[in-house]
This record gives sequence, C-alpha cells and structure tokens, in this order.
Amino acid sequence: MYKVMIIDDEPTIRERLKNIINWKELSLAFSCEAGDSNTARELFFLHRPSIVITDINIPLISGLELCREFAQVYPDTRFIVITGYNDFEYVKSSVALGAVDLISKPIMKDEINQSLRKATDYFRSLFQTQEKMQALKKVLRENQSLLLDRHISRLFYSPQAASAQSILSSLEKLGLDIQGRHYFVLILSPDWNTFPADFDRDLILSSIQNIGDDFMDNGRYHHYAFCDSHFNLNYLISWNLSPSNDHLEQLSNNIRDRIWLYYHASIHGGISLSTRSLSEIHTLWIQAWNSCKYSYQMDDYPILNYQNLKQLPHRLKNPLTSFTPESERKPGATQTVRQNRLIASAKHYIQEHLSDQNLGLSAVSEKIGLSSIYFCNLFHKEVGISFNEYLNNERIKKARQLLADPSLKIYEVSYAVGYGNPKYFNFIFKKLVKLTPSEYRKTL
Repeated sequence: MYKVMIIDDEPTIRERLKNIINWKELSLAFSCEAGDSNTARELFFLHRPSIVITDINIPLISGLELCREFAQVYPDTRFIVITGYNDFEYVKSSVALGAVDLISKPIMKDEINQSLRKATDYFRSLFQTQEKMQALKKVLRENQSLLLDRHISRLFYSPQAASAQSILSSLEKLGLDIQGRHYFVLILSPDWNTFPADFDRDLILSSIQNIGDDFMDNGRYHHYAFCDSHFNLNYLISWNLSPSNDHLEQLSNNIRDRIWLYYHASIHGGISLSTRSLSEIHTLWIQAWNSCKYSYQMDDYPILNYQNLKQLPHRLKNPLTSFTPESERKPGATQTVRQNRLIASAKHYIQEHLSDQNLGLSAVSEKIGLSSIYFCNLFHKEVGISFNEYLNNERIKKARQLLADPSLKIYEVSYAVGYGNPKYFNFIFKKLVKLTPSEYRKTL
C-alpha cells in the first residue's frame, strides 16, 4: 500500500479528495492531512507518505516550495499539484520536481485517479528495478564467492610458489587483498557415524560452517571456507597478530562443543602452524590434514593442533612407550610407581579445581610437568578412560552432591562444577545420569 498525504487549506476540498480517490483499486492508504505548510512539514517527516497531493496556494509558503523541500530529502516522493492558476512557470517547476501531474480546479474524479495511477505505476517500476538490481548483485556475489572458493582451494592444493603468486594476483583482481597477515589452516571432518541416520549431509555441513563462522566473525579473524570432495570443511584463517596455541585451541573447542550440543555428534579436525607467507598455504594444509587424521586416534584431541602433533614420536601406533620421552623412560617397577604417582597427583589437582572452567588437559599436564600428548595417553592407560571422560564424571559426581542442597539453583550448580554453559551442563548430566538435573533433584 502506498501512503497518501493531502494538503489544502480548505477542509471541504480535503474531504472531497478523500471521497473520490479509488483507494482500494490503486492500492493506496490515507496517511494524513494538513491545512498549512508548517503542519504539513511536521506530518510529512513523521509519516513519510509516498504521494503528496497539495494545493499550490496554501498558507505560509506555496505548495511548490513545500514540495521542493520534501523532494530534497525524499526524491522518490511523487507530487500532485492542484492549482487554479494557468501560469506556465508553475507548470515547469512542478514537473521539475517530479510531480506526476498538475491539476486545475475544479477537481475531477477521473483526473485525480489517473494522476494517482501514474504515481503508483512509477513506484511499481521503481520496485521492479530495485528487485532486478538486487538479483544482479546476488548473482555477482555468488559468482565472486565461487571464484574465491576456487582460488582459495588452489592455494591449498598447489605446492608451487609461482602458482601461489598467480592465484594471489587473481584474488586481487576480485578486490580481495589477503596479504600481509598471519595465516593458519583449520580442517573440520565430521564423524558421520555419530550423526543421526536420516541426516542431510549438505545441511549439516552448512550448519557446521555457520557454527565456525559464528566464532570467527568477531573482528579477530578473517576466514575463507570451502568443502572438499570428502565432505570436509577447509578453512584458511587470517589474523593481524600471530595466533597463540591457546587461541587456536579455544576456537576449535568452541566449535566442537557447539556441534556436540546441537547434534550429539562428534567432529574431528586439525590445525596447522601459522605463517605470514601465502605461498606456504599448501604446507599448512598438509599439516592440518595430518593432524586431522591423527585426531581420530586420540580421544582427548578431537581437534588436534599440529604443534602438539610434532611432540609425537614416530612410533605413534605403539603402546604407551611410543609417547614417552626418553628422559621419562625408566625400567620396570620404578616407572610404574612414578606413573601411578603422577596420575594420583593429577586426580588430586582435578578434585581441587573442579569449579575452574579453564580446567582441562593442558592445565593438568602442565601442572604435573608432562607434555599434554604424553599425559593424555598415560592417563588413558592407567585410568582406563579418557581424560575428558574422567573430568566429566567427576564434575557430575560433585554436581549430584550439590543438587541435594535445595537452596542452590541449577545454573549455580553448573558454575560450581566448572560448566560455564548451563545448557551444556544439562546435556552432560543427562548423558551420564539418564536424568536432567531437575529430574534428579526430585528423586532426592
């Protein structure tokens, strides 16, 4: 509906106009009316009508002057000027403003509706033009996105520096300058066996990419993603500063946790080292891909940083000794006693810091003086479950004790045992106890 404003100092003229306009047929709606230019000015900027019908001779300033003022602010407004004068200059002025018509009194029904139809035809034409422009812009964006994906994927797969320079030149022609930053590669590989049997793979990949985009669209990172033929998401991520391992692990863990929360499914991945040279992107991609492959063997590293992967000895597939540095290898019982003591120390530290939301594999392994990779495998060997499983079990055990206190709210219990997200706490609690925290409290 197009809103119409009527300006005339004679109330009878305003009423006649309202009665003879074919409102419904022309998809028009009455907006407001005024008897002088000051009131008209106030109402115009308040209601923003599409069409203004005005007498040329109104109090304070002329209708034409008022239309000029309105047109300067909203140039697409259509004006219909009513006059008892036949002055040619007035006609020229009104047409220059974009007035649809100049109508002489007495006002005839057919004449005013014909002028209004011209105005509505103008708006429909304008709308169609805007739609075409939007469609064209969409096609251009999609084509640019396809070209961008193609060039970025070539950076991943092209080991030659000369080829990388050619790709960079192509990207610059697209108006994209991605040089002079720090870069790393992140590969996300969904474990499709853990997703629902009736899942739509393309839909889930799109959702995972949106989750990744949410965490990276914070002004800190610039990122470019594409899906490869094996249904893995490949990210080229750039940053003005050199990213620390803590930032990379936080980014990947946030993505992993959100996917677990949404789908109750697992995802693996790998993160490369960083570089400032785009000609090394292929090397980073290999690092991320190797890390991703090894992450499937490591429960506590579903998304493995290549910095941690470098700590692994060559005999990765061997038992615990494959992960034990030479300086930590001792014969027989001495080694066993030492390992038991380290695990006991780790368990004690976990119990003392259950409420710490930053408590994790890295923090505990650093506390007891072991590399996180070595500690991860030692813990699994000695305890029989992964570190993350043990930590969740202990936190939920503590939560069950706290839920016995009716004065504590569920979210307070969540925070008290180290879960900063109460929804995630509810999910883990139900997974382990088979009841929600609220349901469990009712059984006490």
